[in-house]
Order: sequence, then structure tokens, then C-alpha cells
Amino acid sequence: REGDLLMLRSDITLFLAKQVGIALRKEDLPVRVCYSDVVLRHQNEEDISSNEFFQVGAELIGKPGKDGDLEILLLVLKTLETLEVPGRIHLGSRAFFHAVTGDFHGKERTALMKAVCSRDRESIISLLKSREKETAEHIADLFLFIGTGAEYASILDGTRGLTGQEEEEARYLLSLSEVLTRLDPSSPIRIDLSEIGSQPYYTGIVFQGYMENIDSAFLSGGRYDDLMHRFGLTAESVGFSFFLRKIEHCIGASERFAIKHDAIRADGDTFIDRYRNAEEARRKGKRVIL
Repeated sequence: REGDLLMLRSDITLFLAKQVGIALRKEDLPVRVCYSDVVLRHQNEEDISSNEFFQVGAELIGKPGKDGDLEILLLVLKTLETLEVPGRIHLGSRAFFHAVTGDFHGKERTALMKAVCSRDRESIISLLKSREKETAEHIADLFLFIGTGAEYASILDGTRGLTGQEEEEARYLLSLSEVLTRLDPSSPIRIDLSEIGSQPYYTGIVFQGYMENIDSAFLSGGRYDDLMHRFGLTAESVGFSFFLRKIEHCIGASERFAIKHDAIRADGDTFIDRYRNAEEARRKGKRVIL
């Protein structure tokens, strides 16, 4: 009303990155952070209250490479298991997309991104006009693939004409899938290279969670190795978040999440005695009140 510009927060990751970049030093890493807060996104014109979401997430800051990616993916799977939320995680790669579009201009890259996200095979092939026709068709097949790691291995082995970087990034997803499958043969992870991430700061793996009767992803995440550098901290990072409103109907009123009042009262005739005894008991893992 006074003519001031008001910014409504649509995502927490950027704000978290800024605070972490200012507060942490290289020797503090790696750091594991979780958060929850309200964000606003313009998605529904009829009911503005449905544009408010409770975002819950976790970030693994300062752990690069495969081990970091596997840790965050396993945390995603454990979270869904704990909440008993059914769904599939579609695992893709912004790094593979960057490898394919390394010599693209801005408009060409944007057009290919749109074609990949809409799974438009003919447009993908057309935009890869600088590649051999057979190679362009193979790349289109990869971008359109959705399936298990074993199925992905089969289609990847039939691909020809990829550059070394393209093949490295494509096979990296297979290596992740193989580890996750060994740990859990029923893992709901599906490789889907049409997942390239909606946020511009993603640099590596990207993933989203889907379930029946929900019209958009309820969970998203990925690797963002360059984001922290903008705020003064060089830290390869990966994380995820989900919108609680989209899945709360699946969680139900479970006693598993009720607050447990199992704390014991500290012994002692004076406050000082009670405090010291409480601290001693807490060091042994007990929950104590004064």
C-alpha cells in the first residue's frame, strides 16, 4: 500500500544457502541441516489459501560425489517409509542435460528443456540437429525413458554416438540405481532423464516424488554444487524438500508421531542439585526435566 516492494518466499533452499554461506567455514563441513517453514507459490487462482505450503526438507552441505548423493536418496526413501507414504521417486540428471547442450545457445537450451520436460520426442530430435540422426534418436530415447535400473542398463547399452561426458553422466545414474537396488530390491526409485530440475541452480542429480491422485510432484531435490559459492562458501551440496499439505492425507493420525511424555524428574533438594543430576542423566541418554 505504501509502494514498497514485497517479496513472498517461494523456496527455502536459497535462503538457507545464504545463511549457511555466511555462517559456516570450510572446516565446519560436512553439515547436515533440516528445516520446516511456510512458502507461497502461485498455483491456484480460485483458492489462494491453497497457494500456501508447509515445506519440509534436509540439506547435506559439503559432501560431494556419489556418497553424498546416495546418503540423501536413502534419507528420502527412509522418510517415505517412516511416514508410510506410497510413491515413486523419479531420478534424473541436470548434468546429463548440460552435457548434451554444452554448445547450445540460450534459446536453443531453453527450447530443448521445454521439449524434454513435455516429453516431445520429435522436437528433441529436431533440436539436436547438429548430431547424427541415429545419435539424436538415441538421446531422445534416453530423455523419454522411465524405468528400473535393469531396464535402463539395457537401453543405455544400445546407445551410440554419445560423447564421453554424456556417457559418464548417463552411467552415473545407473551406478546409483545399482547400489540402491542392492540395499533394497523393492526400492521405488525409477530412472527418468526427463527430470532435469525446475530450479536453475541444480548441477547434478535431480529427483521428484510422485503418487496417485496428486497432480504434481510432492517431493523434489537435487545436487547444487555451485550455489553456496555465491554466498562465500565453496561447498558441494545436495538436498530435498517436500510439501506436507500434499501428503498429509496419507499420513493419518498415527500414534507413532505423538509426543512421548517419558521424561523423568531430576533428583535433588535444591535447583543446583537437580540441574547437575539432570545433566548427568542426559549425558547417559535419558530425558530429564527439572
